Amino acid sequence: ETKVVKVEYIDGLYHVHTESSTSWFNKNRRVFKSRGIVFSAGVLGTLKLLFQQKEEFKTLPNISDKLGANLRTNSESLCGIAGIQRKMNHGVAISRVFEPDPNTHIELVKYGDGSGAMGLLSTIAAGDGPAIVRTLKMMWNFITSPRKVWKVVSKEFAEHSIILLVMQSLDNALQMKWKKGLFGGGLRVKNGSENQAPAYIDVGQDVMHRYAEKTNGVAMNATTEVLFNMSSTAHILGGCPMGMSKEDGVVNDKFEVYGYPNMRVLDGSIIPCNLGVNPSLTITALSEYAMSQVPDKEGNTRKTLEQQMQEMRA
Repeated sequence: ETKVVKVEYIDGLYHVHTESSTSWFNKNRRVFKSRGIVFSAGVLGTLKLLFQQKEEFKTLPNISDKLGANLRTNSESLCGIAGIQRKMNHGVAISRVFEPDPNTHIELVKYGDGSGAMGLLSTIAAGDGPAIVRTLKMMWNFITSPRKVWKVVSKEFAEHSIILLVMQSLDNALQMKWKKGLFGGGLRVKNGSENQAPAYIDVGQDVMHRYAEKTNGVAMNATTEVLFNMSSTAHILGGCPMGMSKEDGVVNDKFEVYGYPNMRVLDGSIIPCNLGVNPSLTITALSEYAMSQVPDKEGNTRKTLEQQMQEMRA
């Protein structure tokens, strides 16, 4: 497979340097040239590529300093119920969706037989508080509830568990930075922001405990949420905020990168807020809108889908 390692803008052309990502010896390095370029590598992939060009390689130094700002978790928390006596993973992966309050959207997620890796990332549920407090509560639950621990470890996780994907539309965000190291740079989340994404969502925890009581299962939290107060997400968003200028955004209202003509970002990193639902359709709609703003190449006679539909209706 091929990966992009560097992007340069020289004399009106983007020079995209690629190499093999699977070969140790034959890197098969190539350079592609284009008048336009679209970054669509998912939030973490896109941010890594853009930060590398701006901070490490200095090939695209004019990218806005707002890169990495307004990073969103979709205000999510991952919790669930394990050790349920009966088999729970029948049917489709996401079987139910409901809203316990106007700001919260919860999906019930199931995994196929043998796909219990999520169990390795979970621990006995612990109440609210700072990381140290939740860690002590978790340890106390382990000591005082050996039967619950046995129920979890004695059953195959995927078959006897339900994951609750808790999402909210409330406003909160993080900031991603590029941190230099001895062996190259990497993405790091800047902690301590005033409106930081939560690692504990009351309504989601309440639903989890009520579900556990109904099924005689064991309430489980994500280990990282308990030990490190680190919010979880299945839908990371943002990092390339829209703005009126380079000073307050990475892209404009057509998702063009300020300072670089015909460069666009079209993936989850352009989403400006917590949607509180799966973002895939929103990303698709924004991408279709952005591409509709690209003018036709001179001499192009191919009719657009809208023109074809108009002719069919006529």
